[in-house]
Amino acid sequence: MKTVHRLCIVLAVVMLIATTYLGSACAANKEKPHGKPGTVQPEWIYSGNFYFSPDTVSRNQYTYPYGELFGYSPFTADAKFEMLIDPNLNQPAVVSQTNLPAYAFRYEYVPAWGGNCWHYNSGVLWYSGNREWNLTARTYGTISGYYDGACGSDYYIPDLWYINVLHITL
Repeated sequence: MKTVHRLCIVLAVVMLIATTYLGSACAANKEKPHGKPGTVQPEWIYSGNFYFSPDTVSRNQYTYPYGELFGYSPFTADAKFEMLIDPNLNQPAVVSQTNLPAYAFRYEYVPAWGGNCWHYNSGVLWYSGNREWNLTARTYGTISGYYDGACGSDYYIPDLWYINVLHITL
C-alpha cells in the first residue's frame, strides 16, 4: 500500500512539472520579433551601413570611411564589428567609435576580402537589447582609381557585409 501511495505522489509531482512546463511554453513571447521576418535566432544584426565621405576625392585628400551596425537581442548575445579598407589606400586612422574598443587598423589577410587589406576587428562584443556600433576612420590615396571598403563581419551566419566604393580623381 505504501508503494502505491509513493507512486501516486511521484506521478502527481511529474504531472505538475509537465503541466507547468507546457503552460509556460504555450504562453511564451507572443510579441512580433524585432528582426527580419523569418529569423529564428534570438539575436541578430538587423541593419547597417557603410560609406566614404566624401566618396569622390582628389589624390592625397582625406576621406572618412564610416560604418555602422545595429543589433537586437532579448538575451545576452555576442557580435563582432569589422571594417575592411582597400590595401592601396594609406593606413586608416580611427577618428571616432561608439560601443567599440579603441583598436587600430592592421594590415593583414582577411578571407572575406580575399587577400590583404586594412582591417579593424573589434573582437567579440557582448550586448543585450538594442545596440549600435559605429566607427569613423580617416584615410587617403595617392593614385587615382576606385577603391573598396566594407563594414560587417563573417562572424554571422550568413556573412553580413555592407560595401561601398571610393573614387580618387586626378
